[in-house]
Amino acid sequence: MTQPGYTIEFCDAELNRLSSAAESIALTLVELDSDATWQLLASGVLRGPTSQAWTDIQAMTSELWSGHQLLTDFIARARTARGSGRRFGRDEILDLSRLLFGESIELSSSKLAVTERSLLAPRTQTIRLTPSALLARLEVAFEQVRNILAKVAGAWQWQMPRLGVGEAEVRDLRSKDPEGSAAVARAANAFGALVEKVGADPLGTAFSDFDVVEELLAQARMVVSTAAELAARLAEIRSQATGLLDGIRAVHSEALTAHEMATAKIAGFCRPIPTAPDPGLADELAAVGSELQTRSSAGGARLLAWQSRAKCAYDQAVADRDASIAPVRERAELRGRLDAYKAKAHRFGLAESPQLARMAARAQNLLYTAPCDLDAARSAVSAYVAAVTSATASSDAVGGGQ
Repeated sequence: MTQPGYTIEFCDAELNRLSSAAESIALTLVELDSDATWQLLASGVLRGPTSQAWTDIQAMTSELWSGHQLLTDFIARARTARGSGRRFGRDEILDLSRLLFGESIELSSSKLAVTERSLLAPRTQTIRLTPSALLARLEVAFEQVRNILAKVAGAWQWQMPRLGVGEAEVRDLRSKDPEGSAAVARAANAFGALVEKVGADPLGTAFSDFDVVEELLAQARMVVSTAAELAARLAEIRSQATGLLDGIRAVHSEALTAHEMATAKIAGFCRPIPTAPDPGLADELAAVGSELQTRSSAGGARLLAWQSRAKCAYDQAVADRDASIAPVRERAELRGRLDAYKAKAHRFGLAESPQLARMAARAQNLLYTAPCDLDAARSAVSAYVAAVTSATASSDAVGGGQ
């Protein structure tokens, strides 16, 4: 792995790169422990596909922690070999380069059974990696963890709003059902089971699971509503249905555009792609319309269930759009704040200050480089604002003293 062109500066640069990577990995793993989706998974009793996904996450996270430890131990060994403040000869540089660029990290070692080796072969099998190969392996493991967490978060993203609507409906039905009708009890029990399923297995919960429960809630609503109230409500829903469908499609399109923009313009933006609206909404509405013409009670229940699904789809599209717009909007706000404080610095005669000029240039560069590192830009703008505020306060004090 070594080449005659290696220098001590090249080796030092690689050692510093590995050290920075180790620090970054440690911070990311600590942040992983505080991730909201991670904590929800860790605190629940899981079932089905979600349980398997959590098992996979734990295995890969264990690999990440052990890999980080291997990397940390290696860096300590490499720094000892490097020493400090001494001149290196050619042979010493070659030894150090072999350590930094060769297969210097032992990933695992296992004893081979007699049936797995030949007579003169080694009794153990050792897997060794270069530091760069270890980093690549850890990157793959983290990507898998992130993807699984994103799938779980994406599932909860559309499930929780629908649960919120269902919870409000159950509460309202119970308040209007003092006799405790069987329809309301059946719907409430089904909703409770759905809540439990979503909490234990979001990846195994489908649109159809919600459809069944929402249908039961709609049937219960038919039972507790008066005929006049129900007729007026159904007529209103039917008249607004087409507009609601068009609104869902329009807002979802805006959400996709906003997500694409945020992905391109904001570094580290990794929200799941907005969930497509329930594809059966349009067909279901057409079927309900036909059924309502026959004045069937089942048609009324289906229309109420359809409205619940459609409202959730609309609310989800709005939430997706707003979540993607937020970081782009914050970048625009930071740009405006930076311009305002640059103008303030100019008014106070501070524009030529080398320190302020450097700080402004750094913030400007961060805000106008795509993708934008929003965290770094936010910090840079805050630092510049604080520096300008402090400098202008001093100028005001001097002016007042004169």
